[in-house]
Amino acid sequence: MKSLLFALFFICFAPSVWCDSTIQYDNTSQTYHFPEKILSSTELFNEFSSLSGIQIFYDPQVVVPDLLRGSNLSEDAVLRFLDQNFSIIKTFNDQKNIITLQVLPKGEYQRSTLIKANDDSSTPHLTDQSIAKLSTQESEQRQLVLKAKALREAARLDAQEKYEENRSRSKEEREAHEKKRLKKENELKNEAITELKKFKKTDPEIYDRLLMIHKSRYPNIEAELTDNSEGSSTDD
Repeated sequence: MKSLLFALFFICFAPSVWCDSTIQYDNTSQTYHFPEKILSSTELFNEFSSLSGIQIFYDPQVVVPDLLRGSNLSEDAVLRFLDQNFSIIKTFNDQKNIITLQVLPKGEYQRSTLIKANDDSSTPHLTDQSIAKLSTQESEQRQLVLKAKALREAARLDAQEKYEENRSRSKEEREAHEKKRLKKENELKNEAITELKKFKKTDPEIYDRLLMIHKSRYPNIEAELTDNSEGSSTDD
């Protein structure tokens, strides 16, 4: 019994072994989580092809750099990784979505035979002519992935549009509020100027006190009062 428990513990918790040996795909975020291990070309291309639906034809001599371990990547990021480390020949559908990849060693763009990922046939090596025929086919899994991708993009654009609408509406509301505030502030300042003009002629002492009070709120009120008075004198 103890031996069995130890074996289960080792399988589940030992690093880079069984429990975390494959690529995991999160359909919601459409990201690929890579295990804490170095992947062989067969593991990488078989699993990525199965999850993405992209048909992958690869040279068995390619070596996968130890750069994916434990990472979470979008499909675009995985494709960039392949572009950076291998020579890639891509085939697209009418909507400009990738449906097949040919993966060769960096700097090489031709091979007499390649292996098709997840091909269990007795003759897995394919010629250029065979690949050309298969490259026009869009797998069912690829159709599902692209549909989910299109729906997610549509939801993102819809959310962005609503955000922009709300931000625009909020901006209009802020501008309307600020306009109303400035109007009210201007009305209060005009009332203060009228009051100061009244006491400047009738009671200089009260005028001086009021001027000190109003200047704390309207620092330039004395100059505006003078300009206003001069304008009134000119009109008279």
